[in-house]
Amino acid sequence: GTPAFEIVEEQGAFQVRRYADFAVVRTARQRAVSDDGVKLGEPKMSGAGAFQALAGYIFGKNKRDEKMAMTTPVFTRAGQMEFVLPEAYWKDLGKAPAPVSNVELTYGEGGLVAAAYYGGYATKDEVERRSAELVEAINASEDYDVAGETYSAAYNDPFTPPWRRRNEVLVAVQQKAGAPPTRPS
Repeated sequence: GTPAFEIVEEQGAFQVRRYADFAVVRTARQRAVSDDGVKLGEPKMSGAGAFQALAGYIFGKNKRDEKMAMTTPVFTRAGQMEFVLPEAYWKDLGKAPAPVSNVELTYGEGGLVAAAYYGGYATKDEVERRSAELVEAINASEDYDVAGETYSAAYNDPFTPPWRRRNEVLVAVQQKAGAPPTRPS
């Protein structure tokens, strides 16, 4: 499923969330499309090779031939694409089937995170623009400091029309010294 979080507060331009632990499978975003991988409807789309490798893992290309449900969102951070693993593996990655291809199992970024929602396509320029706006809004806030690199989350398949798409830019945050303690709203 989708990683669990509680809304700590709304800050106008962004929402502050506290994420529980979760696990992901990830790979380099710019990897090539493979002839023997999962067949893709849009093999020339940006990130198609990474999507193919990750989909292959969750659709059974792993040491147990175990098929898993597709989850959301798909995270993109630091040159990596990540699929959220099923909740059964969030506490103990050792229970997840071992990969047979060049994908890696790891834990997602939990803790205090600022997120800003937007619709439409998550193009490179749009993600960069939205990320800069998020960092600017956090820096202008009285309560939070940026505590990491921005990353993005996409919740829809490539065939969802732009007016129905949900995307987010996110970044880890920490409370500024002297700010009132955070509490769920």
